[in-house]
Amino acid sequence: MTKPIPFDAYEIHPVTEQVSSDGSRFCEVTDDPAEASFWSLYGHIPGQGVMCIGDFASFAEAADIYARITGHVWGEAP
Repeated sequence: MTKPIPFDAYEIHPVTEQVSSDGSRFCEVTDDPAEASFWSLYGHIPGQGVMCIGDFASFAEAADIYARITGHVWGEAP
């Protein structure tokens, strides 16, 4: 069994849920926190991009999970 590559950075983004003209739903990261339907926590995998760790009802919930994973408060240097 191969060990997974650990995350080397994290991101938290507000995400909006949209409905397309055919009625299907999709999600997009937004720059406006006021538009957020939910917040997503992503982990960066070196050489591979990002992976969504989870979706949360608020930034505070996403930041709490980040703190549980890393032992650091969101925004402070690790």
